[in-house]
Amino acid sequence: MIQIKSLAFLCFVCLFLFSACTSNDKAAWSEANKKNTVEGYQAYVQLFPNGKHLTEAQTKIVLLTPKAPDCNDIKVKDEVLRGTIKKCVNR
Repeated sequence: MIQIKSLAFLCFVCLFLFSACTSNDKAAWSEANKKNTVEGYQAYVQLFPNGKHLTEAQTKIVLLTPKAPDCNDIKVKDEVLRGTIKKCVNR
């Protein structure tokens, strides 16, 4: 009888801890979405590296990270200046 009570108590503790972790994950994800910044989503990933929203957070980080301009899109008439810009951007 004592073993059954111990097992029931252990199950209760596990469920409690699981629900606490889930609610923390949910709150952190909500905060990251509210900020909608690379830093906000990175903070979520650091806190919950195996979190429920990990893939979404990683996708948002990629989408929100500024990209270097493509040198072919830069409209510069001076070819020497264009070459200098190209070298700087492609480092």
